[in-house]
Formats: sequence, structure tokens, C-alpha cells
Amino acid sequence: MPKDEELYQRRFQRYAKAFLLEEPEAIPIESPFTTTFALEYAGYDLKKDQWDPEKVGHAMGKVIDDFDFDFIRNTSFRAPHVYGVLGAKTFVPSETGFMQHPEVHGLEASEYPEFIADPYKTILEKVMPRLYTEMSKSRPYNLIALTRGILAHNAFFSKYEEVLNRYIEKNSVVRSFGGKTVAPFDFLADFIRGFNGISIDIRRHRQQVKEACEAVLPLLIRQGTLGPKGMGKTVNINIHMLPFIKLKDFEELYWPTFKKLCEALIEQGYYLSMFFEGDCTRFLDYLQELPPKKIIAKFEYGDPALVKEKLGKVMCLQGFYPISLLKTGTKKECIAKADEIVSALAPGGGYMFYTDKIIIRRDDINPENYHAVIEYIRKQRY
Repeated sequence: MPKDEELYQRRFQRYAKAFLLEEPEAIPIESPFTTTFALEYAGYDLKKDQWDPEKVGHAMGKVIDDFDFDFIRNTSFRAPHVYGVLGAKTFVPSETGFMQHPEVHGLEASEYPEFIADPYKTILEKVMPRLYTEMSKSRPYNLIALTRGILAHNAFFSKYEEVLNRYIEKNSVVRSFGGKTVAPFDFLADFIRGFNGISIDIRRHRQQVKEACEAVLPLLIRQGTLGPKGMGKTVNINIHMLPFIKLKDFEELYWPTFKKLCEALIEQGYYLSMFFEGDCTRFLDYLQELPPKKIIAKFEYGDPALVKEKLGKVMCLQGFYPISLLKTGTKKECIAKADEIVSALAPGGGYMFYTDKIIIRRDDINPENYHAVIEYIRKQRY
């Protein structure tokens, strides 16, 4: 239970009203900080201390103690030992300990017919063993590795969540969390075919890409429904590939199954939280077709005023504030940029303050600049 129930309810009402495109009594502020930022900010050694769930929890707790925000969503963490147990190629630690996402793929172009016929079976029997080397071993060793991975995951995150929740309750912060899924085209581009593979397939295997997106759609809808329902329990969808594809490819290969994914989840009672990477201005007119008052949308780049004009009656808007300015700018410059973005997005409601990207390393920002911006936001009204 939150320590200050009244404060918690005020924060949740800010969140809920903005989500519904209304004007709350103050602009809601979401935490942009990741666990990797938190570990370095709290003085821990990322390479060594990210293996300790209690230290990770206390590091996030220090962020919650020190920064004034209404709700927190980004509390997930890629525990390196879990990936190590599985022999993962998908996420590997760098020299500093930060988990990197290399360019890998688990499906060859010649295997599209198998994937289209039965994507679940192909992922289980071909893609997973290629991306997680321990899963390629013969029985029972592959099952032993999987069991060890599950046990390592559960042991780490049960302790981490226990510590983290104490800070969330002490500070009466709203925690927004839920399921996670991905657009079918992005799913193919991530680990199935990889960025390089899908870029070639658009030209050489276009029809199979289209059919693969349709084939995997039911699995991705199902994945999104594994989390709890409710406005405060959104399904997270990160949009990766839009900046790298032509409008024609978007219309034929990306949009049809992405729209079906969103509509299916919303029809089943889920709310969505999306992050649009890069500049997605070309696609704003299409996004107007999505169900209104069911989506929070974070934007990295673009014209905030234009996005407000196009989507202000469809989805709650976030983003645009450059973390690069928080690192290099003066307090005056940082506040001026906040005023510019708030002036474009807040009028009429449906706005929550957030940066253009998550903040993943301690050196990404000057914390004093962020404090100054938050202090300014707290004084603003719609």
C-alpha cells in the first residue's frame, strides 16, 4: 500500500485523465530512467553489481527517492546471468557490462515456408536453438538449461521486485506495467531475420514477408494478453522499423498486421503504450485510424505541434524532449525547451511529460538540469 494514499490517488488521476485526453490538475510526469542508469547514479559498478538483485532494487529506489515523478513504467532489466545460462546470442555483455543487442537472426530466407505454415513450431525447434546455444543441445540437456534459466530469472526478479516495491510504496508512486508485444514486421526484423535480412527480404521475398506477418500475428496478440488488464497496466509496443522502410512497404507489409494487433488487444480490454523510434511523421495519418483514448504514444523525433494536430484526439502524447540537451545545455536552455514542448502538446489535455528516449547511462544527462525541468513542469497547467 502507498504510504500517502491521497498523494497516490492524485498521481493516478493525473495519469488517468491525461490518458483519456482530458486535462488533469497538473501535467503527469513519467520516469525515463532505466536500471542501468540507476546503478551508475547510485554509485554501483555496473559490470559487477548488476548481478545482485538487491543492489539493482536499491539503485532504482534511489532514483525514486531523488527524482519527482508521478509514475514509473520502465523497471524491467536484462539480467546478464539469465542470458548466460541460456547461451544467448541475442543480448551479450560489453566490456563495461552493458547488455548489447548484436545483429543476429534465427531463420534463413529459405525457411519462410516452414515459418508461415507453423510459426510456433519453427520458433521452438529452429529459431530458439540457434539464438540460445544451450537450447540446441540434445535432450535432456536443453530442458535442463531452460529450467535453470527460468529458476535464475524467477530468483533474481522476485528479490528485485521485493526491494523495488518498498521504494514505490514509500514514495506513493504509481507503477504502470503490463504485458509486452511487438508489431509482426518488427518481430521478423528483430531476431527472426534480423535488420539486414528483412531489408533484403522486402525486395527478394516480399510475398513471404507479408504472409509471415499474418502467420505470426495470433502469437503476438496472445503475447500481449499475458499481462494484466487496465489503464494502468498497459501493453508495451516498441516500434522499430518505420524510419527504415518506404511508405509503400509500410502500407503493404507493416500497417495491416500492426493495425490488427492494436485493434485485437484493445477489443479485449487492453490499453497500449507505444514508443515510436526515429521520425515517424510520414505515418501520422495512418495512426489516426487507431481506436481513440486507448493508447499512450511516445515520440522520439518530429514536430510536436503537427503530431498534436494529427493525433491529439486519438492518443495521449509523450516524448520529444531531447536528453542530449539535458546533458549539454544550461538550465535556462533546458527549461526553454520544456516550455516549447509543453506549449505545443499540453493545450486541450492528453499530454504526459517524458523525454525523447529512455535514459540508460549516468553520463547521458546532467541530473541538475533534469531537476530544473521537472520543477518547471510542476508549475505548469494545461
